[in-house]
Amino acid sequence: MKDNRRTAGTRPSLLAAGTLLALVAGGCVSPQLLKDKDNEIMTLREERTRLKKDLRDRGMELQSLQLALSDAERRATQIVPASTPTPIHEDLENLGIDTFTRGGSLVLSIPAEITFPSGKAELSAQGRDALLAVA
Repeated sequence: MKDNRRTAGTRPSLLAAGTLLALVAGGCVSPQLLKDKDNEIMTLREERTRLKKDLRDRGMELQSLQLALSDAERRATQIVPASTPTPIHEDLENLGIDTFTRGGSLVLSIPAEITFPSGKAELSAQGRDALLAVA
């Protein structure tokens, strides 16, 4: 008796190969279709290459921005915030001058009540002292 297991596995393979050969030989795949598919493959490869370059560029940009952020955070910890009282700030506040930060810059605010008396255009003595302290 013959072993059918060996021939059973080769029949589907031979059948698939024969079908493929018949399709190609029979002209089911036109030259124009092959050309169109080749063009599509070429376009997709070009796009993949461009996307890989964009990804690489974005990675380098991200790394650069992370370094800049790290450097800015390091410098920010070295700056004394204006809200931290210093002898200069205390002297100014004693004269009625407010100090605060805006956008990383120190802002001094001298209220009009200190600089000019009501209805007058002349600098008050307290206003003169305040301006001299700031200068």
